[in-house]
Amino acid sequence: MKKRLVIPTVIAIIVLGLFIALTIVSKVYQGGEIPIQIMGALLGAIITAFITMILLLGQSQAEELKERNVRVFEEKTIHYTKFINELWNIWEDRKVTLEELNELMKSITKDIILYTNKSTVNNILTSLNNIAKSAGKDQTNENEKAAIQAEVFNIINQLAKELNLGGEITPEMQAKLNDLETSILPYLNIKTYKPRFLIGINEILQESDSPLNNAHYVSWEDGDYIFIDIENTPVKINIGPVSRADSSLLTIIGFYIDYYQHPKFLKFRDATRGWRKDYLRDIWYNPIEMINFNDVISVNKLIDKYHDLDNQNNPANILGKKIIEFYKEWKLDGKGIDEIVKECS
Repeated sequence: MKKRLVIPTVIAIIVLGLFIALTIVSKVYQGGEIPIQIMGALLGAIITAFITMILLLGQSQAEELKERNVRVFEEKTIHYTKFINELWNIWEDRKVTLEELNELMKSITKDIILYTNKSTVNNILTSLNNIAKSAGKDQTNENEKAAIQAEVFNIINQLAKELNLGGEITPEMQAKLNDLETSILPYLNIKTYKPRFLIGINEILQESDSPLNNAHYVSWEDGDYIFIDIENTPVKINIGPVSRADSSLLTIIGFYIDYYQHPKFLKFRDATRGWRKDYLRDIWYNPIEMINFNDVISVNKLIDKYHDLDNQNNPANILGKKIIEFYKEWKLDGKGIDEIVKECS
């Protein structure tokens, strides 16, 4: 800026010098009307050029400042959006680990501080410190979850104010978002937990000393039944249903087979019609207190309590052990499933 002022200053000094020189010449020259006219025209042209230069310099500086502000705004928008996405990804499972909190601190240091006012950064750090009070816990109660979510909203509001676009999560919006989350989140938890439930069962089976340690195909059928393929046999283990409108309905665990493809097993058939027609006899009823995935409240309590699949009290582990017990202890006419498969094959 200082360098740009040098040229106009030099020009102003030159104009002043010319003005003084022409004044002296006009007094010395006899019949000074012509020099005075020339002097006036020259001085007017110089002043016009000087003013034009000043205006162009001001316009150039304004455009450069505008362009700089646009670039800074674009960078702020990119970094703020990235940080908010990172924040929501961390909060998606409704708990915050110390490692996740550390990653947020890195993002603030690298991407946020450079573009953000000191007061805004201080407010964000205050919110993160409040979140840190519940970070690292295996379980967070509902009050702690509500407190963390309020801090998440506060961080988003702080960044929104920096962008000055008018966006803000008001207390009224927060209440509506919480109501909406209460309606949606339980079902999302079930959708997340059901495949994890199968992972836990499969791990128990693969670690067992039974032929089921090669059962790599634990899957949901029709969303309500768990099917387990037994290697090198046409027989499957079937467990369910797990979604029951009436919680008093029984669940079963039994050996399931396609009799049309394998007619030699027909003599061991449980029934000729109804849902039992595809099972071998001696079905076990209510083998354990099965999870009812139709009961949203119970499932979400279960998720909060048993989110760790390594927990030996995890229902997936309990059911996995019951499946192994069923495979080993099930008898039909004094024969185990391995003997029946061998006989019918």
